[in-house]
Amino acid sequence: MLHQLKRHRIPIKAFFRQSLVLTYALPQDFNASVRRDADVAALKSVGLSSAKTTYIRSLAEHVVSGALDIDHIDTLPDDEVRRQITSVKGLGPWTADMFLLIHLQRPDVLSGGDLGIRQAVQRLYKLDHLPSVKEVDEIGLKWRPHRSLAGFYLWASNRTVPAARATAKSRGR
Repeated sequence: MLHQLKRHRIPIKAFFRQSLVLTYALPQDFNASVRRDADVAALKSVGLSSAKTTYIRSLAEHVVSGALDIDHIDTLPDDEVRRQITSVKGLGPWTADMFLLIHLQRPDVLSGGDLGIRQAVQRLYKLDHLPSVKEVDEIGLKWRPHRSLAGFYLWASNRTVPAARATAKSRGR
């Protein structure tokens, strides 16, 4: 995605703004400083919940203050990107990992907190329990520096499971 942004000369800041517009149905002329100063009633009037209002205001504050450096985020190391994103109220480790993986196309990101990845690890390693984030992260160490690719394979392995289960159930009847 970052390569597409650069190829089409779309700045990261515009990408963040457009993501907010699409995600929260905000007006096209979204401006972080305007949203930071907007009152809660105005934000709720466009259909945002109290929680989303809080999150949008927090995101806007972080962008305006520079605590979330969207102009240079693509040049930062993974840990710094995670730190900046998770400092925003409402954005956690999963969001940071998905941003690194999908938008910045980082090659070594495994989101151990993603349910689909945890389920795939459980099935592929024949675990009798859903692995914790820590367990997935430990298993994923052997896939370095290609954990992003491993994650895509894990997600893909989940897509074939429902059809296989359905076939097995129909044969057993």
